Parts: sequence; C-alpha cells; structure tokens
Amino acid sequence: MIGVIYIIKKTVYYLVRVILIMMFARALSSWIINDEDSKLNTFLYAVTEPFVIPVRMLVDKVESLRNLPMDISFMLTFMILGFVQVLLSFSNI
Repeated sequence: MIGVIYIIKKTVYYLVRVILIMMFARALSSWIINDEDSKLNTFLYAVTEPFVIPVRMLVDKVESLRNLPMDISFMLTFMILGFVQVLLSFSNI
C-alpha cells in the first residue's frame, strides 16, 4: 500500500513540476513572442489555463484585485503549485 501511495505522490510531484515549467515558459513567451496565433503560445495557454481559471474566478470576487495591470491570478496559481510541490517533496511517504 505504501508503494502505491509513493508512486502516486511522485507522479503528482512531477506533473506539478511540468505544469510549473510550462507556466514559466508561458510567462516568458508572453514577453518575447508578440504573435498571439503562435502555436507555442496556443499550446502553453491550453495546457496551463485550466489551472489558472479556478484561481481567476476567486480573484475576480475580490473587487480591489480585478483592475490590476497584471494577471495576479496567474502569479497566485504559480505560487500555489510551487507550494504543493514543496509539500510533496517534504512528505515522509
């Protein structure tokens, strides 16, 4: 049973790691690639946006955060996933 939990924990850990790398690539590509129809941007957006949407919905409920010039929900999602990755790396199983 512990072996199965370990495999699940490691799988989730590496999935979160891949998503964080893709989010970082999305942030970088938004500064470098100006073409919105870029296949790379479209791919990165399609992979990372499902993780950002729930946080964006929560952020939109806070009026003072709605009109910020930056996408605070993207940064919060990145930080939450980073925290999950740290928690997974420190668990004893």
